Amino acid sequence: MKYKVSLNGKDYLVEVERGEARILDIADTPVVVATSASKIADATESTAPQSSSISASEPAPVAETISDEILVISPMPGSVIEVSVEIGDQVQKNQKLCVIEAMKMENEIVAPKVGTVNRILIETGSKVETSQVLFVLI
Repeated sequence: MKYKVSLNGKDYLVEVERGEARILDIADTPVVVATSASKIADATESTAPQSSSISASEPAPVAETISDEILVISPMPGSVIEVSVEIGDQVQKNQKLCVIEAMKMENEIVAPKVGTVNRILIETGSKVETSQVLFVLI
């Protein structure tokens, strides 16, 4: 699949190979593990500046699975300070799902697409890691 990605005002064309992913619970912390080998190419220039926050206009990273589920994953480690939705809620694209505090900054995690909240894998006060699954939308 090819995606057009904008980073700091510059557009990049990124090609992603579809693989399989599994959700595992390790010490009550859901994580996504790729089960097939894949090559990861750096789609940005090595001098591209790193963004320090996620805004409501930037959907959270999404890991697509074989089914119609959409896994909303954490773009950074931090602490969940607010969960804004409940199981069964209908969400719109860019609707706030939760807020993660990282390095004293509050970062809104928003829905990447229209859908229904099927599972919530975090709660207020929980610690999250980069690439940890936060929500499952259908």
